[in-house]
Amino acid sequence: MNRNNIAGSYADIHSLKRETKKSLVIDGVDINRGISMTGGTLEGYRNALTMYCRDGYEKIKQIEESLRNNDMQLFASHFHFLKNASAGIGAVRISGAAENLELAGLSGDMEFVLWQTHIFLTELNKTLQCIDDAPII
Repeated sequence: MNRNNIAGSYADIHSLKRETKKSLVIDGVDINRGISMTGGTLEGYRNALTMYCRDGYEKIKQIEESLRNNDMQLFASHFHFLKNASAGIGAVRISGAAENLELAGLSGDMEFVLWQTHIFLTELNKTLQCIDDAPII
């Protein structure tokens, strides 16, 4: 096999990956940060996004249930998970909001929890939908 063909194919693959990264946009998500946080490959990022969506929709239900049951320890642990998972895919704004709700749950600040949880869940749901609609999934 000709070395130039191998080098050309390698360059073509990396060029395609760069173009894919440039054209991929998910509202509320820093794609480059997410790719970097998940090992630097689109395949790894795709897997992380798939798991994030699956877990994210489940967390919405779990948060609502923990709030109904007034279980602030469990409520805070769900937000702790979302804080880290969101940071890992590049959803920095969601991660920061999750951290605020985690801390509010741990401190028992029910006024903040009741005021912000619905807003957060609405934003999380929108982000999950944007990820579901992205061409990478």
